[in-house]
Amino acid sequence: MRTRVLSLLALCSFLISATQTATAGAARLEQGTIGYTWWLARWSDNALQCTIDITHEGLPTANEIESQCGLKLRLTWEVTPPCKGDVSACRGLYLSLASSRDLATATGTPTSSPSLETLTPPATSATFASPLPASATVTPTFTAVPDEKVYWLSRPNSVEKLLSNYPLAFLAGRLIANRIANASECPNGGLLANGAANACGLEKARYEVYLWQNRFNQQIFDAAKDTKVPPYLLKGVFVMETQMWPDASRNEAWDFGEYGLGQMNQLGADTLLAWNGSFYQRLCGAVFNKKTCEKEYISLPEDQRAILRGSTINLVRADCPTCAYGIDIARTEASVPYFAETLRANNAQVQQVIRNATGWYFSVGVTSEDMWRFTLVNYHAGPGCLYSALGASRLAGSKLTWRNVSKHLEPG
Repeated sequence: MRTRVLSLLALCSFLISATQTATAGAARLEQGTIGYTWWLARWSDNALQCTIDITHEGLPTANEIESQCGLKLRLTWEVTPPCKGDVSACRGLYLSLASSRDLATATGTPTSSPSLETLTPPATSATFASPLPASATVTPTFTAVPDEKVYWLSRPNSVEKLLSNYPLAFLAGRLIANRIANASECPNGGLLANGAANACGLEKARYEVYLWQNRFNQQIFDAAKDTKVPPYLLKGVFVMETQMWPDASRNEAWDFGEYGLGQMNQLGADTLLAWNGSFYQRLCGAVFNKKTCEKEYISLPEDQRAILRGSTINLVRADCPTCAYGIDIARTEASVPYFAETLRANNAQVQQVIRNATGWYFSVGVTSEDMWRFTLVNYHAGPGCLYSALGASRLAGSKLTWRNVSKHLEPG
């Protein structure tokens, strides 16, 4: 367990990320008065990638791009940096308005396939050309480890700061297995026996891995801001737990399922409900009557607590046999704030565990940085493991620092 937490802390030292990849689908044009046709094209050569029909003014939404062009093109567009200077040297995609027409009378300029002459990229890196602001300086580079190091508890002022390019072999394996990335030229199709990508597969899937690991950055940024949880820490938990592929798994040691980006299980749901009062009240009010929810979670009968734990897991469970690639993307996006609230609940529980194990006096002076390290221990291993390590530190007469307490954590 100590090794697992140390790995996560090392991971959080880098600028890490979250993304997604491709699922295509045709969209039905909703009836409106004016129809607009947009072209999604490559900066480098103006090659048309997709045509998007909408019935509202302004840019197509990300969901409209996904439904008509597929998830891979949406994600490529979402992480396209602003284009400055020579557009032929720019990477990524831009949007160009092709035509508008009156749907009621079916009049207007018909849409035809553009040529290099008819499809002209914007003269500047206007906001409609890229979803990132003109001030962003994001260029995906495929190094083994991101070049930029950041303080793992820092709070960036823009979502672009969460972009990362971490090599994730398990994620690459899932992308290859689901035909999102193509590694057919690699030995064994780019996969190891355990389902992770081999070296060749990881290289072939590197751009798709970059896209997918940054897919949920906006949700992470927003949830971190709302809950005061450090965003790099939140993202680091997701990368460590699932490498951003929110499938369900089985904890053999405890014999229960774990779900979603942060692998929520029965114990995690119990912690969230017991130590995050606002979440408990919101969920309880949606499941039970007002009188029932006047009681604290720990005062409810076990059958009612079990229902609430199950309801909590359902909020974050993203595995979906009928969805593309077996994952419910919308549920995954909606789950991010709940995992942030779970980290906040663990942080609250840790403060009590410290007082219980060492007394009020010893809890004074624990740094915020170490408190979050202890929170990660609590999240991954539960309060019992942390309580024992804290108690051993006190008996040894040591200050409650991560350096001292971590020596008493059980390995694993």
